[in-house]
Amino acid sequence: EARPPSGTYRLSRFLRRNRAAVILGVVVVAWLGVLGVSWRITRAQNERLHKERADALEGMRQNARVSVDAALRLRRAGDAEGTKYFLPSLEAAYRQAQLLAPGTAEAEYLMGRMYRALMKDDEALAYQGRALAKDPDYAPAIYERIVLHARKYDVAFRTATRSILAQEINRTTTAGAHVTQVPTAEEAHRSMPGLGATRDSLIADCGRLRALTRAGLRPDDLRWMGPAHALAADGILAYCEQRYEEGRARLEETVKHERLMEEAWEALARILERQEMGARTYEEKELLRRRAEQVYTEALSTDQAYPPFY
Repeated sequence: EARPPSGTYRLSRFLRRNRAAVILGVVVVAWLGVLGVSWRITRAQNERLHKERADALEGMRQNARVSVDAALRLRRAGDAEGTKYFLPSLEAAYRQAQLLAPGTAEAEYLMGRMYRALMKDDEALAYQGRALAKDPDYAPAIYERIVLHARKYDVAFRTATRSILAQEINRTTTAGAHVTQVPTAEEAHRSMPGLGATRDSLIADCGRLRALTRAGLRPDDLRWMGPAHALAADGILAYCEQRYEEGRARLEETVKHERLMEEAWEALARILERQEMGARTYEEKELLRRRAEQVYTEALSTDQAYPPFY
């Protein structure tokens, strides 16, 4: 006849008997709630930070595209002085990108590309070195370092060659004419410390770029590079390795499709100069000299304020 205990009574009796378990359960539920809220906050913060980084990098990317293009347009039109006015805004964008995305190689590459446009090769080389320290496989930076090392090697190689030739001429005796020979690369390397190391670095970069190109460049690489860059790199390497005919063919193909690549024009003219030095007949020398002069003239029509062309 007794009535069954009510639900409230059963609940209170359960709570009295299992107080520790109930307290533990409440703590666990509260902890899970806090953890969920914290995860959502952290996720939102990460998404915001990722967006800020992406926005900063894209801002620099757009700034660089405009600044480098404008500087090159002015230089090619003959206004070398006007190119420097685009550097401050790019530097500001670079500092913002460094603050939010310090590990990005692209920002270093873009600054280096700007300095090459300004014809400040030492600064450009330093930035590309930092880019490759962050990402050794960043193809645009590898290409830039190839171009910059090739220029550095070319200047040093010509200095060493002239020194050797001057020494040969000084050995001319009064007994008769002394025939001078064009110095070999090995002779030039022996006469100037560090010259061989520069060429070795250039060769290593060319091999790495070729391997990356064959494997397929990443989308970020393709933003700043095209097939002409790989072709020009092969031509520059052939020049530095004294494979002149091969280098000449590749560089002539490059400038046929990309007339604004000053590095290709410059290397092509240097090849013709080296071939002239090694020519055996006056007629062959004259033909090569005229072709080199023609290449420099064509190059100047595309870039009027680039000193090496003069």
